[in-house]
Amino acid sequence: MPQFDHDERTAALTKAHAAVLQGTTHAQSDPTRPRYHFAAPAQWMNDPNGTLFHNGWYHLFYQLNPYGDAWANMHWGHARSRDMLHWQHLPIALWPSISHGEDHCFSGCMVSTGSGRPAILYTSIGKRDPEQWLAQAEDDDLLTWRKHPHPVLTEQLHAHKIDDWRDPFVFDFNSARYMVLGGKHHDGPGTVCLYSPANADLTQWTFKGTIFDYDTRPMECPNVMVFGQHIVLLCSPYAPPHYFVGALDPAIPRFTSQVEGIVDYGSAYATNTLISPDGRQILFIWVRGFAENHGWAGCIGVPREVTLSSDLHLLQTPLREFQALRQHPVIVDKTTATDGFALLPIRGTGLDIEATLRTRGAASFGLALRCDTNGNAGVRMTCDPTGIDVAGTRIDLPPSAGNEITLRILLDQSVLEVFINGGLHVVSKVIYPPAEHLGVAFFAKGGAAELTTCRAWSITPIITPPMAQ
Repeated sequence: MPQFDHDERTAALTKAHAAVLQGTTHAQSDPTRPRYHFAAPAQWMNDPNGTLFHNGWYHLFYQLNPYGDAWANMHWGHARSRDMLHWQHLPIALWPSISHGEDHCFSGCMVSTGSGRPAILYTSIGKRDPEQWLAQAEDDDLLTWRKHPHPVLTEQLHAHKIDDWRDPFVFDFNSARYMVLGGKHHDGPGTVCLYSPANADLTQWTFKGTIFDYDTRPMECPNVMVFGQHIVLLCSPYAPPHYFVGALDPAIPRFTSQVEGIVDYGSAYATNTLISPDGRQILFIWVRGFAENHGWAGCIGVPREVTLSSDLHLLQTPLREFQALRQHPVIVDKTTATDGFALLPIRGTGLDIEATLRTRGAASFGLALRCDTNGNAGVRMTCDPTGIDVAGTRIDLPPSAGNEITLRILLDQSVLEVFINGGLHVVSKVIYPPAEHLGVAFFAKGGAAELTTCRAWSITPIITPPMAQ
């Protein structure tokens, strides 16, 4: 492949940038657009990519269609932040190099090479088999990217065909560096492939083998988090993203899963992770399912801190820095409802709520958000002794575990994130209640229930500086 042409890059990025700017006014005037979740300035966005802390900044890249609010023309958008909450939109980082057979820049990761210079690894999609390409940062602010003149991985590495081969993710384990890619055995199950770098510049790789097979669908967006000797493998298998906790033996190579679970039961898909300077494992996830023709689609969930429970289940909690956005606290007295509802002194479209709910014999009980002044309608979280339903998404719980439930609820216009029982289960939903419905109610059916504790805050909307003209 010949050297990439500078003029083509400039023309492609100038055109894409102008298209996003043109759509910004329409997108940001939409009253259903979230106010504290990260979203592209306009148009379609999906997977978070290339999350990394570098020179005092958190960097977030993401799949972006600059030319419309539906999936197409995959570029890499880019933003940075000091706290993972307040983001600055930066110039688009990657563009499809059409003259070199590239139609889309699919998902990937960012990593430092042996020289210390950050590089992007991503899947190049064209009218050929997928290839893994590398782009090198040309400046310390990571604003300009130069693509390597040749693919750094191709299907020729494999002894047999891997379909839907994509989404590289690099991680360190036991003082060595590895990369995973997702895909599907030809006429077989979904799989995760393992590679090791053959040089410090990450332009040559060795295929170690397939380490984990699952289901019949491709394993998209594989990520790895390391907790000592416990490995957490995240994958999005054309279904709610899954996690697997187990052991990795790179020499065999094989990943052995001990515990399996769902990362998010709702509208979320496609994860990416980073390690903060203080050692926290941070998870980013795409929230999808928004209405069409709003000039924008997709956002990133509030970043989540990830830990493991004593029995090796994933625990997710909103980023602790998020509490700095809280204002106007409301503490609700212990409240009982019997075959009815109690309207709470909480209203709004941007809220953070912490609550503990307990049955006192009720067949079901819960909270209704964005209800009317009579406590009717609204987006409901309904608990019963065997589980919880969040706006139509059911999560089964062990027997009697549903008798008392703790909830952390983030409400942001059309986005709802619910963390259940300390983050053991998470549900993200896209919602469209009537604009005039702003109330919150506690309800019970078939007996009595108690709202044992409840605290709520309004959340300060985040004003993200616009892209430079």
